[in-house]
Amino acid sequence: RPNSPAAKAGLKAGDVIVEIEGQPVERQAQLKSLINPRYAGETLALAVKRGDERLTFSAELVAELQPYAH
Repeated sequence: RPNSPAAKAGLKAGDVIVEIEGQPVERQAQLKSLINPRYAGETLALAVKRGDERLTFSAELVAELQPYAH
């Protein structure tokens, strides 16, 4: 989503998060378990797969996203 924390970090639709803070992410449940113990304002190191590329990003966690307006 435009102006979302993910977009501000450089992530794009279709990116697949494969690593958070050096920990592999193979399933959505792992993604949640790696993010849930964190706090708003923390910055996480992410590795994503975009097509054939592996890219790294830093993303700041936020407490809550505003509902997406169509």
